[in-house]
Amino acid sequence: MRNGGVLALVLASVLWGTTGTAASWMPRSVSPIAIGAATMTIGGVLLAATSPRGVLRALRARASRDWVLVGAIGVFVYPLAFYASMNLAGVAIGNVVSLGSGPVFAALFEWAIERRRPTALWLFCTITAVLGVTLLALAGRGDIPGGSVGIGVLLGLLAGLSYAFYTYASSRAMRTGAHSRGVVGAMFGVGAVALLPVLL
Repeated sequence: MRNGGVLALVLASVLWGTTGTAASWMPRSVSPIAIGAATMTIGGVLLAATSPRGVLRALRARASRDWVLVGAIGVFVYPLAFYASMNLAGVAIGNVVSLGSGPVFAALFEWAIERRRPTALWLFCTITAVLGVTLLALAGRGDIPGGSVGIGVLLGLLAGLSYAFYTYASSRAMRTGAHSRGVVGAMFGVGAVALLPVLL
């Protein structure tokens, strides 16, 4: 079971890392906001469809519903910030900043809300990761205008923050006893509904 979880995590990471490259192949006439809204809307509907009963249970129980609705805010913000970040700062920088900052923000949520103090190992790994993200961002600037990169990096940080926000909210919802697939399906389903006006 543990090996299966690790394999699923690695596979999810690989697939998640391809989203930026795939988006860069879209015609320039398609805005990054539309790409973000479309990907999360379609993904949200598909996720909700995998466990309709679990979704309903997660939304009916108040303990899990509150966290699902809170997390849906992050689901709404993430794709808009993520794809806009890559559009302004480039695929490499947008991906590195967005995906690299997410775990840091998630740990900070636990620290601030649950009073879980980070370990020395976490601090070392986080500092190393932040330095690595910074170096990669600086090295990947290329011919992109400096002002554009700066805004793109800020949007990447917003994407990382919103990603951490909805992953933390989903973990809290699951701790209430709600099934993981139902929680994630409900959260992304609600986020998909919220993104529909942006897409249309």
